[in-house]
Amino acid sequence: MYQVKIDRNNKIDLPKYTSAADSLKEMMDHFSINQTDFSTHIGISQKHLSEILRRKVFMSADVANRIEEATGMQAMMLLQLDAKYQLEKSRKKRQEQPLNKVVQRYDWAKA
Repeated sequence: MYQVKIDRNNKIDLPKYTSAADSLKEMMDHFSINQTDFSTHIGISQKHLSEILRRKVFMSADVANRIEEATGMQAMMLLQLDAKYQLEKSRKKRQEQPLNKVVQRYDWAKA
């Protein structure tokens, strides 16, 4: 029998936030739903669903409501996941560009 030794010094870098695409993929995998079937159920094109799942586009409130109707996944949760994901992605990008070269902070601003 093969034994795996765990090295507690190894660090796993998990993303701080996940997008709605991650939740959709997990749900689709769990229930063995393919993209064509799911896109038909929520009334969007398979291409548009594919773009959402690949994070090429983020879902609209309309699509989130359709998903909620079809699956019970809360539209607000899906939209919040995408908003948090986009903010985190933007913050990482901003770290690469020093703030003072693009944005001039007001002296009264604390954030």
